[in-house]
Amino acid sequence: MLSVKVFLFAFLLTAAYADEDFGYDHSYEEDSKEQEKPYHFGYEIEDANGKQHRHEHKDPDGTIRGSYGFVDDHGVHREVHYVADDFGFRAQVVTNEKGTESQHPADVHLHSLYSPHKDVYVNEQEGHRY
Repeated sequence: MLSVKVFLFAFLLTAAYADEDFGYDHSYEEDSKEQEKPYHFGYEIEDANGKQHRHEHKDPDGTIRGSYGFVDDHGVHREVHYVADDFGFRAQVVTNEKGTESQHPADVHLHSLYSPHKDVYVNEQEGHRY
């Protein structure tokens, strides 16, 4: 048991001094942040099984924003909108999937369009009921 404690202490001590005493170069992290370049990409696909899409862009400050989702051939849809920045990753999910309800677990916002009283799928974007 003592040897495990000695090993753990030595490991932690080495890790604590690694970036100071062994010349860890922080400039790479700073340089890579300065070299961040804005971008934008996306696609949309539609076939007999439904629709899919994904779009994302990166701002000059490094903030990433995007969305992805699908609508199946029965009108069920799910769409995720997200932001990743200095404050972390945040997402909002919009869906009409049966059995879902609006909630906010783990800082994720889930907005359900499903109505258990109607027991139908509602596609707000096209205004149709399935």
